[in-house]
Amino acid sequence: MEKFETVDAYIAGQPAQWRDKLQEIRRAILQAAPMAAECISYGMPGYKQDGVLMYYAAFKNHVSFFVMPSNKKHFEEELRPYSQTKAAVHLKQDTVVPVDLIQRIVQKQMELNAIKAAKKGRNK
Repeated sequence: MEKFETVDAYIAGQPAQWRDKLQEIRRAILQAAPMAAECISYGMPGYKQDGVLMYYAAFKNHVSFFVMPSNKKHFEEELRPYSQTKAAVHLKQDTVVPVDLIQRIVQKQMELNAIKAAKKGRNK
């Protein structure tokens, strides 16, 4: 597996059929969380702000974005139409990227991370 140093390099290194979807997911995340730190973690693009917000990646037959299980439960109904695993939501080539949904998931994760960070601060 190739190692990428930046998100730009990661996206450029993926098959052409997935690059637009990856860029669209990236834009959705950064619009929802403009202060998030972009990184490569677990070999895929990740975004952090007071903790992990979201990861996403390209695979052979789909692109996935990864939702923290504690957050995913808030969006079960809206995520139902998508193929998914415990934390991953799969988007096949003909699936439109659910930009609004991704943004709301990221915003909820920011809330959850802020609550967790505040609790840690009180426990010191």
